[in-house]
Amino acid sequence: MKKSKIPPSGIADALQQAGNQVALAQQLGVTQQAVSIWLRRGWVPVRRALEIEAQFGIPRSRLISPRLADLVDLPESAQ
Repeated sequence: MKKSKIPPSGIADALQQAGNQVALAQQLGVTQQAVSIWLRRGWVPVRRALEIEAQFGIPRSRLISPRLADLVDLPESAQ
């Protein structure tokens, strides 16, 4: 079976640190299928991004939807 190449993303980095999809899913308390979906689309829900950032040190801006990424670095006064 041919393995598909995972594009570089924060979730791919978390997967590499965890070892595999099952291990990452167990550490986050989600299913392996959820991790698979995140890998295909290249981002995770914001709540999970915060958990991954805390556990693996991957910045949330690399984990969330590109549509939201611009909002992550808002100055304190704008929040």
